[in-house]
Amino acid sequence: NLSAAGTTNVGLVYNYQGGNTYYEVVFTPTRGALLRYVQTGTPIVVASATYAEGGQNLWFDVEINRHALRTTVRVNGNVIFDNVLQTELAGGRFGLVTHATTGNFENVTVKRFWGDQPFKESFQSGQPIPWSPQSGNWTVTSGSYRNTAVQQTAITLGPISTDLLLTNVFGLRARVLNPYGAAGNLVGLVWNYGFNGTAIEYNEVVFSPAGVARVNRVIGNNTTTIATASIPILKNQWFDAEINVNVAWEVSVSLNGNPLFVRLKGQAMPSQYPAGGVGFVTHWSPGQFDDANFQIAGFPPPYAQSFNSTPAGVTVKSGTWQTAGGTFNSSAVGQADLATFPAGSTTAPAGDAGRDTYTFPVNFVYRARVLNQFGAPGNLVGLVTNYTAAGEYYETVFSGTGQVTMNKIVQGTKVRQASATINVPPNTWFDVEIRRVGTSTSLRVNGQLLISGVTQGQIVGGNIGVVTHWSKGKFDNLSWSELR
Repeated sequence: NLSAAGTTNVGLVYNYQGGNTYYEVVFTPTRGALLRYVQTGTPIVVASATYAEGGQNLWFDVEINRHALRTTVRVNGNVIFDNVLQTELAGGRFGLVTHATTGNFENVTVKRFWGDQPFKESFQSGQPIPWSPQSGNWTVTSGSYRNTAVQQTAITLGPISTDLLLTNVFGLRARVLNPYGAAGNLVGLVWNYGFNGTAIEYNEVVFSPAGVARVNRVIGNNTTTIATASIPILKNQWFDAEINVNVAWEVSVSLNGNPLFVRLKGQAMPSQYPAGGVGFVTHWSPGQFDDANFQIAGFPPPYAQSFNSTPAGVTVKSGTWQTAGGTFNSSAVGQADLATFPAGSTTAPAGDAGRDTYTFPVNFVYRARVLNQFGAPGNLVGLVTNYTAAGEYYETVFSGTGQVTMNKIVQGTKVRQASATINVPPNTWFDVEIRRVGTSTSLRVNGQLLISGVTQGQIVGGNIGVVTHWSKGKFDNLSWSELR
């Protein structure tokens, strides 16, 4: 929006019928949002809200999802309107709209979802995602999903079916609890669920409160154990279970973020590629499941670099960077010298780079030791997150005089989001931690919380990096990991 007046707005039109009848979502530069049904030119407000990061001449990203006559709107990755029922208009065209102002629009995309989509489900509001129980009696109770029929086997499948074409690389994760304590009371995850023409077959990883995990292949009434491991999981103890299938169609299982079974193949992937349903399983136990998360392309692996040697996969975007003396160093003293590392939320697996991967914002923690060799206010060193192919990113930079700034770089424009001060002189190492939960970012320096609650949802995915502005800088002990 090129105007600053709160009476002006810009936005998107959908289900346009002609004759000035359509839906629209519009935004004022004073951070107001309206969802409206325009009937023969008369706007009717369906819902109103506020959104962060609004203002005159500021780019922001808007996304509308329509499904089953319900509308969800996100601004810079944050949900503004959630599942609003709109039944008046069944179809129509898409468009752009301004009211009493001029506006700029770019990167307009309209698409229908092709195939099954990744999902997250917290089970906090009934059962919004259509799970498909195959056996047992599954229900959402008190914010978790559970089987109330204690029987030999109970299975429920999520709203996706893996196959060679769309989802040959994926990850499934959930929090799991076993309320029973005997060795035969099992809870776990299922993949490759389907009918082979004769019997139901699937793979499962199940966890016993007696301290054993097993990966099994089940065909009809026959179960073959592929691998076993000891685990420290007890009755009534929540734990994180995760399976990942890589591009070689090998299955890995982790428990509470730690590898448990690594790159199983053979009977763990008997069809040579993943095919069939994914979901939850219990044997002689009710089980409880929460925070289900399915990701096409799987979950991002952790990354750590001590710079004892030149790191593999580093990409110099600008400036001069070299590994020397056990640190990663910037020496060009340019306006913006930047290098990225092969870590972050959307590093595509080999062979998958040409396929769309719809990713959710990833919760993460990014740490590094940083040193600024210069001491003037304009000499800046810092860390980069969410660096995308379009050259958009967030940066947290530190001046030689102790000024800290968090910036957003979108469409070539730098927007300051937050600032603070630190008492760290030049040529002194200090520890930096950037933590993202949802779309909220916090910053710690030497363990002290300096900045919190900064909204950073507009740029999703991308890689981590390091940056200097008109300065020489050094970096060490860099690490990135997803927060579960």
